[in-house]
Amino acid sequence: MFIQNQIISLPNHLKKIKELLKDSDKLFLAVAYIRNSGVDMLIDDLKSIIINKGDIRIICSNDMDITQPTAIRRLIGVGVEVKICKFEAGTFHPKMWLSEKNGAWVCLVGSANFSRAAFLQNVEASIFIDPESNKNNTVEQSLMFFEYLWDNDKCFEVTDVILKEWQDRERLKREVKKEIEIVKFSSESKKVSKVLFDFIKSWIGISKKKKQVKSDFTNSLWRGWYIIPDQGYIDNNLVSNLKKIVILIKSKLGKKGYIDISKKSKELITILNSLKIKFKKKKHKTRPRDLFIRQEKNYLIRLGLATHLLKNKNKEDNSKLTLTESGIKFAVCKNLDCEKDIYTNNTSMMTWGGVNMVSFIIKLLLELEYISLEEFYLFVMHADSMTDLLFIRDLVLMFRKLTQPEQELLIKQFNKQFDKTKGVTAKNVRGNYLKHAKHTMSAIGWVHGLSYDETGFNLNLVDKNKALIVLENADLEA
Repeated sequence: MFIQNQIISLPNHLKKIKELLKDSDKLFLAVAYIRNSGVDMLIDDLKSIIINKGDIRIICSNDMDITQPTAIRRLIGVGVEVKICKFEAGTFHPKMWLSEKNGAWVCLVGSANFSRAAFLQNVEASIFIDPESNKNNTVEQSLMFFEYLWDNDKCFEVTDVILKEWQDRERLKREVKKEIEIVKFSSESKKVSKVLFDFIKSWIGISKKKKQVKSDFTNSLWRGWYIIPDQGYIDNNLVSNLKKIVILIKSKLGKKGYIDISKKSKELITILNSLKIKFKKKKHKTRPRDLFIRQEKNYLIRLGLATHLLKNKNKEDNSKLTLTESGIKFAVCKNLDCEKDIYTNNTSMMTWGGVNMVSFIIKLLLELEYISLEEFYLFVMHADSMTDLLFIRDLVLMFRKLTQPEQELLIKQFNKQFDKTKGVTAKNVRGNYLKHAKHTMSAIGWVHGLSYDETGFNLNLVDKNKALIVLENADLEA
């Protein structure tokens, strides 16, 4: 059955969703964005399912500043389990409703988010599939996909702690944005410095005192953007090394389609032997295999060149590594330009929160020409939405208005606040944080049209035309 909102003679989304919810024993929903307006229209239906001891699970995104944390709090308050998904590449964007009544599953899949506009007003299109119209086990495949998302370590449960930090962060950003509008044209350096420091405190105050779950919302929030492992700069030498590894992996895939990287793997020994120069330290405390896992394997996965196979219950099998389609293409590249093409295509899809990082940087560089290390680690890498672009630009321009002594004073304030927040390990943490910023800049700087200066620690726009092509080819659809 086809579902839309415009033609009166056909069912709209609200009517069909309410039918789907009525008398449900289970409701599984994967939807990108959830608004209070949508919760208003369905809260009684959801309560009815919970009262009758039903099971409701919802997966959503908190990217783009669209999902409202107050809406999530209301859902949790009536007994709904909610998780947030954050994959490294692309936007979390499904709209899928699965309902089970008396053992029979039905599915609504389409374009509508969880909002009043999507239910009644927007031009949306969805398909409703029931047992009679369930061709090729589509409903079962949809259910399997939901379970894959629910059990994935990229998806984490929303708790009261996460909700509080989410809401606090939104509130602080709103306050700083208001301050910026007031003082961004001011010539009073004290006012400018105060606004800049208020922004710094908004992210530096996110504590890591409590050990977090790997994919927790707060796990790396204070640290900002994450692209590659903090084990080295992306440069021609590192890419050349990765190319050798990809070629070796491709040669060993065989009919089974993967290589064994478990502790007992013989295939991995060949790869490690090829890296014997890198691992030549005889007294290194970390075993070569563990170094490979921490460094090269993680680079390959983060850069979209390799991936783990899935095992039972949709979990990744960390002992089995295979190449992606772009990894196979990377292995047969004949020159550096080919390798950079693949690298650029893969990196330009990477996201952090609601930020397409490469596109964000290119748009900034088109206005700023360069971004210094201080500007990057204090401001840029803490944007979490594409809507922050002008906000971050203004912060950088305000920072540049300060004299060098005034900038140095602000950095001293940052160091002092960092040490106060991070506690006894602050000095080491701060060193790792700066290393992380440099490595992230290097990863972005290896994209077509950009460069990273390892001496001056600047991200530069070196070829505007190439950068514009990267920006044009980036898929920023939300």
